[in-house]
Amino acid sequence: MISQTDDYFQESVITSYSPSTPITVLIVDDHQIVLEGLRSILSEDPGVSVVGEARDGAEAIAQALKYKPNVILMDIMMPGMNGIEATIRLKAQLPCTRVVMLTMYSADTNIIESVRAGAVGYVLKDASKELLCETIRNANAGHVLVKSEMLRHALTVMANVRGQALARGGEGLANYHLSERELDVLKLVTEGWTNRQIGTSLMISEETVKKHMQNIITKLGAQDRTNAAVKAIRSGLVN
Repeated sequence: MISQTDDYFQESVITSYSPSTPITVLIVDDHQIVLEGLRSILSEDPGVSVVGEARDGAEAIAQALKYKPNVILMDIMMPGMNGIEATIRLKAQLPCTRVVMLTMYSADTNIIESVRAGAVGYVLKDASKELLCETIRNANAGHVLVKSEMLRHALTVMANVRGQALARGGEGLANYHLSERELDVLKLVTEGWTNRQIGTSLMISEETVKKHMQNIITKLGAQDRTNAAVKAIRSGLVN
């Protein structure tokens, strides 16, 4: 299961989903055969309900605002508005909707940009039924489904441009009133460490790490764990 793999950077959040309520899903892809294939696969899972389909980013936004799905499976490369731009716009209007990018390659560099745009991760288009449905459940539960090494690369790229942002009068060394322990946790988060790894390193319980993480997210005004890591790099809270 993806949610049990330490290679993935993830954090649970509270959602309105319950086992008796199907997870509503919107599928977005410019290839009809992909739409039909995904719809067919998902229709076999009683815990998932496909509420709509779209062929491009603009249609995805319209369908998402209409149906307000729990999860959106979003193709990255599409004519017109691509999946990354659509994700940015969707997250601004539907912050609680989880976006999972559809890709043919796990090494797709666009996945990094997608996460920065607000996506919680990705799934391969040729994924098995079990993996696809598990990915949807994990996304709905609030997990970030991105390889740790990929997240670290994204944060390294952002760290390299941080100096330029500060020189232009960016966020700067903002004072978010984080405690020393919260800064310790945050630094390890930006390096892609899991809660378990952080707890072991700092000699605190995993539950305590989660509490620190929630405080960090609140103080930084972040949307989630990934957004907190991005803000930390951009503001100079961690090096």
